[in-house]
Amino acid sequence: MDEIVVELSDPSLVGLLRSELQEVDGVEVEDVCMLQTKPVSLTQAILAAAGRLLETSGPEAVFEVLSDACRELRMTWAAIAGPEGERDSGRVAAVLEEVARSGGLAEDLELLAACFEQTGALLVAKRTHPPLRHRERFEIATLVRLADWRLAELSGRKA
Repeated sequence: MDEIVVELSDPSLVGLLRSELQEVDGVEVEDVCMLQTKPVSLTQAILAAAGRLLETSGPEAVFEVLSDACRELRMTWAAIAGPEGERDSGRVAAVLEEVARSGGLAEDLELLAACFEQTGALLVAKRTHPPLRHRERFEIATLVRLADWRLAELSGRKA
């Protein structure tokens, strides 16, 4: 299990919960964080974004849906560069330079890149905490494929 959300009536119970979980064989608690609002489940966010993508009427609306989805998934930022997404190319270049200067990814930097195969754009998203899970990367890549298909459809290029 990647993560669970527990609602506690008293925040002072976090330490007790953590110690009790660590008593269970095979359970490792990597991180505990307090949320200000109830989280949107990944599946809900992706399905909502997919539904909105199908209703978009232009490239800017497609990019806006992707940006909203990345925000819901607690990304620190997201940028789109390439054909039809040039407005964010400076931000993408800046993060790639940061990665190159550091000799690779720093431990606290989670970076995701997903290519739009048909339209030639690139989504780069960054999250510093908590780390991106494999299923989150997969779901975002799936959403990018759907967005790529929609962009091709809107421009008259068939998938």
